[in-house]
Amino acid sequence: MDQLLLDAKRLACRLREHNGSADALISQANGLHCKLDAMKQYQDIVSDLNEVANRRPRSTLILGSQEENARIRELQQENIELQTSVAEYQSALELIMAKYRDQVSQLIKANRLDASCMKLNNYKELQAKTEQICEMAAVMAQAIYIDDEAIQQEQEKMASIESENRGLRELLKISGIPYPEATTSEEKASPNCQPDSQETSED
Repeated sequence: MDQLLLDAKRLACRLREHNGSADALISQANGLHCKLDAMKQYQDIVSDLNEVANRRPRSTLILGSQEENARIRELQQENIELQTSVAEYQSALELIMAKYRDQVSQLIKANRLDASCMKLNNYKELQAKTEQICEMAAVMAQAIYIDDEAIQQEQEKMASIESENRGLRELLKISGIPYPEATTSEEKASPNCQPDSQETSED
C-alpha cells in the first residue's frame, strides 16, 4: 500500500509538470496569435494598395508583397513547430495515462484484498490509507481533466490560426499582387494547406 501511495504521488507530480508544459504551449500560441493580429492590417490597406497601384512602380508593389510573403512563411513555420510540440505533449500524456490506468488496476486489486487485510491490520489505519489513495486518485483525475482542457484549447487555437493564414493568402490574391514563389514555399512548408490552394484555384 505504501508503494502504491508513492507511485500515485509520483504520477501526480508528473501530471503537474506536463500541465506546466501545456501552459507554456498556450503562451506560445498567444504570442503567435498576436503576430497574426499584426498581419490582419492587410485587410485595412488592401483598398489603399488598389488605389495607388497605377501610380506606383509595379516593382515596388512586388517587393512589398515578397516581404509580407516572407512574414507569412515565418508564421507558418512557427505553426508547424507548435503543432509538433503539441503532438509530443499528447504522446507524453498518453504514456502517463497508461501508467495511471495501471495504478488504478493495482488499486482495485488491493481493494479486493481489504477484507482479509482488515483481519491482520488495524482497521482505522487501513481506512486512513484508503482515504489517502482516494484523494490521490481524485487529484490525478482532476489533473488529467485540466490537461485535456488545455489540449482542446490548443487545438482550437491552432485551427483558428490556420484559418487566419488562409484568409491572409486570400487577401493577397484579392489585392492582385503576384506571389508565385511564396505559394510554392508555403506548399512545401505546410503540406496540409495544399487542399485549400486547390479549392481556391477551382473557385
